[in-house]
Amino acid sequence: MRGVDPLLDEEALRVVKGIPGKWVPSREKGKKVPVSYTIPVSFRLSGENNSSSSNEGLKVNKNIKASLEGVWQICTHVEPLGYGKFDIQTGPYMKILSSDKNFFNIHLAITDERAVITAMGTYAQTSDCTYVEKIFKSITDPELTGADSKLKFEFISENLLQISYQLPGRSLPSKEIWVRVIQPNLKQPELFPQTL
Repeated sequence: MRGVDPLLDEEALRVVKGIPGKWVPSREKGKKVPVSYTIPVSFRLSGENNSSSSNEGLKVNKNIKASLEGVWQICTHVEPLGYGKFDIQTGPYMKILSSDKNFFNIHLAITDERAVITAMGTYAQTSDCTYVEKIFKSITDPELTGADSKLKFEFISENLLQISYQLPGRSLPSKEIWVRVIQPNLKQPELFPQTL
């Protein structure tokens, strides 16, 4: 394991030990060979934080009644520019809230252009401002597998969403800003006759 900091290494080992199943080496030509795994580990620093959040000053718009359904990307920085425009920087996490009420949290590995589903399950909107994720599987927090997570949501704009939550068994609340990934309007492809 490539270490970053002893405390982070300790958390990574805790997460790996909590993953169910047996780690089996790969085989090539019948022989066991080493395998590299990329495992995203979520963590939160506790204690005093003197730096101000880059998302402070964002105002929730109570008049927006947009749909939660869609593909969302985590924001690492959001700054209002005025006239409903925002300067947004995004991170490598996506959240898919599908129309069939399934959800997927995905980590995008930028260096090797892969994506890893970090959590999956179903969701149900329980009010105008809350929804519950029923977590079937979580690889970043294995203890959340089988748990229900209640989230409060508010729209800043039709395509900018603020989510507040407290994970089951955790004392610290969390707040995240997500931007909707605008999908192209895909039509049924037109059929063209083939010429040979």
